[in-house]
Amino acid sequence: MNQSQSLDELLRLGKSSDVSAIVQLGEKYRDGVDVPQDLYVAWDWFLKADLLGVDEARDELEAISDAFRTQIEQGKIDIEELKKRAEDGNPLAECCLGHVYFIGKLVPQDEKEAARWYCRAALKGNVDAMDAYAQCLIKGKGVDVDLPGAAFWHKEAAKRGDAVAKSLLCFVLSQGTGIPKDAKLANDIDAIPASLPAKEIQTKMEEAIAKRSYTFPLSQAEGIFDLYQNAENGDEEAMCYLGKAFRNGVGVPVDLPLSASYFRRAANQNNLEAIFALGQCYEKGLGLDVDYDRAYVAYYRAASRGLPKAKTALGNCYMTGEGGTLDYKEAAKWLKQAADEGDPRGQTLYGIMLEAGLDMPVDEKSAFHYFALAAQQGYPRAQNKLALYHKNGKVVPKDEQQAFLWMERSAKQGYAKGQYNFGLLHYEGVGTPKDIEKTAHWMKLAAEGGYPPAQAFYGWCLEEGQGVPLDLDKAREWYEKGAEQRNPDCLKNLGYFYLQGKGVEVDYVKAASYFKKAADELDPVATFELGVMYEQGQGVAKSEKKAFQYYLEAAKLGDSDAQFNVGCCYEDGEGVEQNLEKAAQWYEKAANQGDADAQYSIGECYEEGKGVEKDFTFALYWYKLAANQGNKDAKKKLKKLGIK
Repeated sequence: MNQSQSLDELLRLGKSSDVSAIVQLGEKYRDGVDVPQDLYVAWDWFLKADLLGVDEARDELEAISDAFRTQIEQGKIDIEELKKRAEDGNPLAECCLGHVYFIGKLVPQDEKEAARWYCRAALKGNVDAMDAYAQCLIKGKGVDVDLPGAAFWHKEAAKRGDAVAKSLLCFVLSQGTGIPKDAKLANDIDAIPASLPAKEIQTKMEEAIAKRSYTFPLSQAEGIFDLYQNAENGDEEAMCYLGKAFRNGVGVPVDLPLSASYFRRAANQNNLEAIFALGQCYEKGLGLDVDYDRAYVAYYRAASRGLPKAKTALGNCYMTGEGGTLDYKEAAKWLKQAADEGDPRGQTLYGIMLEAGLDMPVDEKSAFHYFALAAQQGYPRAQNKLALYHKNGKVVPKDEQQAFLWMERSAKQGYAKGQYNFGLLHYEGVGTPKDIEKTAHWMKLAAEGGYPPAQAFYGWCLEEGQGVPLDLDKAREWYEKGAEQRNPDCLKNLGYFYLQGKGVEVDYVKAASYFKKAADELDPVATFELGVMYEQGQGVAKSEKKAFQYYLEAAKLGDSDAQFNVGCCYEDGEGVEQNLEKAAQWYEKAANQGDADAQYSIGECYEEGKGVEKDFTFALYWYKLAANQGNKDAKKKLKKLGIK
């Protein structure tokens, strides 16, 4: 048998838990005999030996760990190699990477990342990681304080013969720190000799705990540890639960890549919940790169097997065209199935399809029905919809109290759009007295939830001191957050900040840039302001032609100031060929919106027959409207004509 075969045989025996083979493999990788030296792999084999009760394995683990710790403290470790090994699941590398992040060597200090890697390694039996993670839980370093959880990890490390962990466990038992005080159990554990083999220490620890009938501890950590063991033994339900735990940070730090890996493993065993969850990982980028095609496949697998929420997700794929062809008929088919099976999100999305008439007749009555079903199940998006129906009197009689009730429920569940609309109810006094402070409160919550219109509104509250103290810097910060999502109001307001020097230095270039971005989002006022800047050459090269183009765009979007300016451009031939008929048309559009200058100008057109037939009656009509709004030229004209 040659050396290669000998190594192959050892690997085969090692994988079947042959203790002798496991120790030999650890030694070979430690010393580089028959294989390239690899202390990560050596440590892994020695850990397996330690878990099987091999006495000398503990010394080997400590020696390798000490060597790595020294390299870390001296900044001599290969950080890229360490990260790769950790990502591959090596528990020594995971623990070491935790140390690297905790002390900030070769990477920026990051206690959350440290706790995440310590937890990964602790679950795999790394005693150093158990101690380190317990300290994170005690001090709230990167995770919430969890004293019972820390005690659990002290116990697990103490069972493996760790003297420091045993000492700390005895201390918390004697003091009752995070767990019930039990000095007798502390004494019993303290009496266990540290010189015993790890297996005997574990046995004696368990005997001492059992003797005291002690449940250890009242924490989610023990459940997570058991789930991990079961998952590693192939339990698909445990894998799925772990996926949820690492996704939501229940008993462990949030770890989206690890969460996705557990969902994938359980999905490969055809676990229905895991297949659906894997689709969410792909759709939302939770630990995986966003991939709508793979999300669609996962949702289709789960929906075809009857999972209602997967039918909803699949219907949404067809409704949005993400991961497949945009197909409203297929969307309606799957969403109706999910809705009729009671899925609240499916009911809401199907209601939206009915409301909008997406490849079907508009049916607001049926939409309201589905929104009501979902709202009664507590689904906040549906509660928001139901509130708007009551507020606007659509399908049902207008009822401000019902609107307030349902919007309040939506807002209090943290639905950002519901919080925004609930703020508007307080601003408008719908179902409640007007209250600008409550308006600002709910707008802030919605803004923090990432809803751009709320970021614009809360920014306005701060800018004007409405419901909150005036603070231009914070107002600008919220406008900038909304601007990142291309909210036109936020972009426009930032333009005014730099145009007028509100809390910042006047900067016409920045002002024009923000107005341009808002104009691209079809904001009529920003489009008009951009036209003004081109007319005056502020922040941009002066251009009557471009000024006219932006005035015309804003005019078509309904801005009365722009409509008046378009009329002026056509009358004077500025930026466009003179055309008195078009000038009169645009003056009249602006005049009908109440623009006093436009009312005077269209009056003048009728008086002089510019672009329209002369009509003195119409001229007087417009002059009087303009004069009533304080237009000085109109007042002079009427006085000249002898009309009061």
